Amino acid sequence: MLWFARGFGPLLLLLVIAWSGQYFLDDVRGSIAIGLPLLAIFSAYAGMTLWLQYTRRRKIHDATSLYFRVAMLSLLGFDIYGAAFFLIPAIGTDPRAVVWLGVLAFAGVFVSAITGMMYKITPFLNWLHLQRLGAPMSAVPNMKKMLAAEAMSGQLRLHVLALLLLLAAVWLPGLARLAGVAFAASSAWLAWNLISAAQRYRVFKDQIRAVVLHP
Repeated sequence: MLWFARGFGPLLLLLVIAWSGQYFLDDVRGSIAIGLPLLAIFSAYAGMTLWLQYTRRRKIHDATSLYFRVAMLSLLGFDIYGAAFFLIPAIGTDPRAVVWLGVLAFAGVFVSAITGMMYKITPFLNWLHLQRLGAPMSAVPNMKKMLAAEAMSGQLRLHVLALLLLLAAVWLPGLARLAGVAFAASSAWLAWNLISAAQRYRVFKDQIRAVVLHP
């Protein structure tokens, strides 16, 4: 694992620089020669992440870890279809293929990973700021109380449904409106969950200040 962690960053940087530079050359074969190794290391990263999640000692899977799993599965799907895009002319010339890759990249990888990080970071920041108010540790709520697990899990399920609908809508345009509504609803639910975490922080802060002022 250590060898992968050391080599992934420099290799990724070199390939991204090469990928950017080949646009000035307008060489299709150069794109394939750089694109396939780039997709290969993305696949290795996704596979390594999924393996580490599977083999970790803590077997409880909350919304944050499941979101990263969705992101890595989307990245694998992007890599496999991206390789087909390069190697199979019928796929490479279909304009819908680029849209499908875009949905996998943005809605599947980026939105999933960022949402998972927000669900992990927001409760921690709430707990950290509450801990610094000077109250006894017993008065500081557990991080799990900052965001309801049921709300995060429900929003995750809606996000996955929206992602599947968006992918299907590329090939079945009749689903586009339903996919858009589902994705908008998922985003709104995410916003509500984060607002709820901020509101809980204010409530806990007032309670802790009351304890500090009147022990």
